[in-house]
Amino acid sequence: MLPESWTLIPVTAKFQHFDGRPPRGAVHFAARQVVVVDGVTVVPRTITVHLDPAGELATELPATMDPAHGQHREPVHRGSLTCAP
Repeated sequence: MLPESWTLIPVTAKFQHFDGRPPRGAVHFAARQVVVVDGVTVVPRTITVHLDPAGELATELPATMDPAHGQHREPVHRGSLTCAP
């Protein structure tokens, strides 16, 4: 569980095949480093967000560059898409 004071960033995206059809699948956001917020250590993990029927996603990810908490690191979430035809 994340600390309540941790800033969450909205992430939205829309994917489509070259012919305009929406894909089915998921986007996997992988954290790359340990982050400490308000004395709570959060270990790296993968957050998976499934695409809706229109090929879109909407979620919130924990901020990884949050000056309010002294975090001035490089972004630690990297996304990858896996989809079915």
